[in-house]
Amino acid sequence: MEDIYNLGKKRFEQDIPPGYMDKDKQGIRKYGDLILWFQVIDKAKETDKSIILVTDDRKEDWWTRHRGKTIGPKAELIDEMISKANVSFYLYQTDPFMENAKKFLNKQVKKKAIDEVREIRERDEERERFIKEATMVSTKFSDALKPLSINLSSLALSDALTRALQQTKSWYPTLKKDIEKAEDSNLSTDFEPKEIDEKDNQQEK
Repeated sequence: MEDIYNLGKKRFEQDIPPGYMDKDKQGIRKYGDLILWFQVIDKAKETDKSIILVTDDRKEDWWTRHRGKTIGPKAELIDEMISKANVSFYLYQTDPFMENAKKFLNKQVKKKAIDEVREIRERDEERERFIKEATMVSTKFSDALKPLSINLSSLALSDALTRALQQTKSWYPTLKKDIEKAEDSNLSTDFEPKEIDEKDNQQEK
């Protein structure tokens, strides 16, 4: 583990995925994604089979994004898997994986389960966007005031603007804590393929 931590420091300095988006976390928690990645590589070597990793981690040290759209796993991850285990690699979020399992593997997966997972993901993405936008607004506003050397409380701001700033500051720690807590826990949604009787099939149709 110490070897991984030392290697992680070097990789994070060069923004080598995965895990570098967590480099500001405290202690060894920052190396969690990297430890998982090395375990996946070891599993690929052991089985000599291509790997699909299913994760709801949406950070950019896992995914390639272009113009706001998620294209697929980081090219560096694919290259590292091929070079170290000589197998192919792909990354899925939970709801697309469930849909493809139903389509290509002929597994019965309830539409309700897929919809629930998608709803959780979209809600978390919206919350993350809100935090980023609120942080940017708060930072820009604070930076604009610095050259003036004026205390915020002495400004003749409208009541609406003052309340908005106060709400942003009060919401941010709670939302940030929720996201960190979610990152540290595993998604518990049950999406194991199950046999569905004729009644369930009729309801889905």
